[in-house]
Amino acid sequence: VHAETVFSVPGVEEHLLGTLQATAIAGNDISSSCLYATGIVAGSAGKYGAISSALVCTVLFFFRGIYSEVFSALPMNGGTYSSLLNVASKNWAALAAVLSTLSYTATAVTSAASAADYLHYGFPDVPSEPMCIAVLCFFALLTLMGMKDSANTAVFLFVLHLCCMFALVVASIVFCVKDKFNILHNSWYSESDYAIPYSSWVPCLFYGYASALLGVTGFETSANYIEEQKPGVFPKTLNWMWLVITLMNPTIAILAMGVVPIEELVINGNYSLAFVANRAVGDWFRTVIVLDSFLVLSGAVLTAYVGITGMHRRLALDRIMPNIFLWTNSWRHTNHVIILTFCALTVSLRLMVNDMDTLGGVYAIAFLSVMMLFCVSNLMLKWKRSRLRRTPIVHPLVPIVAGLAIMAGLVGNLIKSPNNAKFFFIYFVVFAAMVLGTKMRIMILRFVVRLIPQRWRLTIFIRESIHGIRNCPMAFFTNTASLNTLNKVVQYVVDNEDTNILKILHCFDCETVVEIDPETGKEEVVCVDPAEQEFMDRLEYECSVIDRLYPKLTVQLVFVNSPFSPLTVDEVSRELGIPKNYMFITCPGESFPHQIGQFGGIRVISH
Repeated sequence: VHAETVFSVPGVEEHLLGTLQATAIAGNDISSSCLYATGIVAGSAGKYGAISSALVCTVLFFFRGIYSEVFSALPMNGGTYSSLLNVASKNWAALAAVLSTLSYTATAVTSAASAADYLHYGFPDVPSEPMCIAVLCFFALLTLMGMKDSANTAVFLFVLHLCCMFALVVASIVFCVKDKFNILHNSWYSESDYAIPYSSWVPCLFYGYASALLGVTGFETSANYIEEQKPGVFPKTLNWMWLVITLMNPTIAILAMGVVPIEELVINGNYSLAFVANRAVGDWFRTVIVLDSFLVLSGAVLTAYVGITGMHRRLALDRIMPNIFLWTNSWRHTNHVIILTFCALTVSLRLMVNDMDTLGGVYAIAFLSVMMLFCVSNLMLKWKRSRLRRTPIVHPLVPIVAGLAIMAGLVGNLIKSPNNAKFFFIYFVVFAAMVLGTKMRIMILRFVVRLIPQRWRLTIFIRESIHGIRNCPMAFFTNTASLNTLNKVVQYVVDNEDTNILKILHCFDCETVVEIDPETGKEEVVCVDPAEQEFMDRLEYECSVIDRLYPKLTVQLVFVNSPFSPLTVDEVSRELGIPKNYMFITCPGESFPHQIGQFGGIRVISH
């Protein structure tokens, strides 16, 4: 295999998203969460809601460095799934995939339910539950038709939403000043069960903190499209999202109590901000907030559909989800199986749960589980992939402390509403069964073959299917002839992949000549550099040893006369017919001249 060296990056689209566009796509998710989180936090923390929100913003501050470190080392789309796939085993990545799927599911349902609640409050003739289901089905249809997130549309919605929230803050301040802060004073000194839902301020703050974590959902979204962002934009999106949420959530929480008594705020929690707008200004401003809420929350539903489609297409390619998720329709060439399955699951969750607090609780459990896994990913990066070039490098205590804070929030949500865990567990089992069934498909197919009569045509079909799955080759690029390293790589492939073929590839950059072997009389291609030729001979010997050690795995050695680069990997992928996500490398050092993300999905699997 030969590839010429150029300085372009093949298979990677030009970076288009600037700071505003990249921030807007994720910012719509995180900034819209205050629309449903404000009422939920007020119900859990009472008058201490603003303090609980401030505590959450403090925890989120540390996640900026945690995320920046991981994705400066591994700038690849896929968020927690991609990071764990490259720093841990495929089982860890599969767990992240299941939890991310649950998070997408809860995002869509919670956003659609909240959008419908706000619309029902503004227009009482519109029923809430049917409208929620209609929103979920409508965006399923749009996604089937090929609609995707638009960066410019996201910017418009983001700016519009921030303007509406700013107007709400200003209107609330004016109202409080005119009222001489009487309502705020009464709310703060109220002794009702709405103001102090628990026995003292300590459990109010704790459960309020657990609920307020729902107000920062979406912070992880920017990592899912990092490859489409300009260099250096990703950490800026994290900073801006943190700043927006820190200024907005605690401010709105305390001003809401100054416009509406805490008792009324809790009772009308499903559409709390529209209720505040109506009391602060009047009906017309309530309508503005209602329409803004419906638009931005509907945008979050579309983001969930687009995100789940992209992620599950990748999961199917990585053999974590069933292959049917790759099927496309002839109408719009979209992945209809993924879209329709997701639509059915979200609608079923909405029909099962008719309470916004419960929906928010399920969402919080899924989101916090993903955030905890990200702390694990950061620690594994420090332990197993410490040679990867990255900046900043946060102290190991940062992900540990942040993880414990997230765990406390997760425990709080489970204690506060144990019933939420039931719905979370139901959908976790559904998605985990898909992953486990895909991982064990060879064993399942072989078991089915033994059960049915051998004369059936189905037996031949199943055997051919097994043969097709196992004969899909994987590739590993090596620059070492270490038997220990090669054995670790083969063990990883045996443990994590269903294949009978592993190609060991070595890239070199020197002239070659054709010589006649005096013993066999056959032509051989020999490197003119004696040191390189000696290395290649040693590598050939080590590969033959590995091939004998693993009789069920065919190990093939391929020499590539080209420097290791994104272009070379692209050429080799097309020449050998091996997708890049089936190609592996060991962890490169700080002197490595390329970014891992430039290779289009190649996986880091060893130290």
